This record gives sequence, C-alpha cells and structure tokens, in this order.
Amino acid sequence: MRRTHRSAALAAGISLVVLAAAGTAGAGWKSAHGAVRTQTQTPVDVPAATVDWFVDSHVALTAGEVFSISSTGTANWDDTDPAVGPGGLSFTKAICAKNQYAQPSGWASTGLNCYSLVGKIGGGPVFLVGRAFKLKSPVSGELYLGFNDDYPYDNSGDFLATVTTP
Repeated sequence: MRRTHRSAALAAGISLVVLAAAGTAGAGWKSAHGAVRTQTQTPVDVPAATVDWFVDSHVALTAGEVFSISSTGTANWDDTDPAVGPGGLSFTKAICAKNQYAQPSGWASTGLNCYSLVGKIGGGPVFLVGRAFKLKSPVSGELYLGFNDDYPYDNSGDFLATVTTP
C-alpha cells in the first residue's frame, strides 16, 4: 500500500530533495527531476578589534530564508588571558558576568557569551553564533557579524565565518 502511494506522489510531480555533491564554492541540492538548486557560501572575516562591534557580511536575508553560519579562528580579548574560539567565554563565568554588569552599554549584547562571535539581522536583536548556527530568518535584512566585547582596542585575532544561504 505504501509503495503505491509513494509511486503516485512521484508520478504527480512531487519532488524529493537529495543532497548533491558539495564544493567549497557552494553546495547543491538536486530534485528527483534533476533540477539543481545551488547554495552560496560567503566568507566573512570578523576582526576582534572591530570598534563598532559588527561588520557587514554583505549577505541580504529574506524573511523565511534558512541560513547557517560556521566559524573558526581565535581571538585575544586582552594581552594576559588565553585566546578564545568563536564560542567565547561562557556568560556564567564570573569574569564575563562581572564585566557585562559593570558596563552593560559597552557590549554588543549582554547576557551572551563574552568575546564570542555574535550576529544580528538589520537593526534587530543580537544572537550568539559561536562555532555553528542555523536559523530561519524571522525578518528581511542585512546580516551583520561581530565580536562581543566592551573594549576592542586591546584585542587581536579574528574569526572566519562562512555564511551559507540557498
């Protein structure tokens, strides 16, 4: 019985999506009918010393569009503590919470990991990206990526993010 329904659905033109070969320039999805939909991968360098917290990714998102971000790299938030990866330092660590409560207006966003890769769409709220992130965009707008710190002048290093869109 199930085989009959599946065959009928395929005959009616309902496409099944399967993963096609992926490359560094982009990935593709192939439908049962052979049509290929490509994905775009945009590299974005996010320096820890970004003075205004955010850099423009040059990726314009549309409401309802699913996008993902993967990131690598290390950054130093001062010259005495060890470097951090894109996940930053957990907000629950005493130094992070203490620093954010002492100067809340100085951070890209409070309540998120300190010294981490963060993002926002247009002028919307800031979200934690970390090493990997995926979201169905709630609004249309430009994607911005940044470094969540209150004092960028002693920072070094950067995160390299890859934004994947359909």
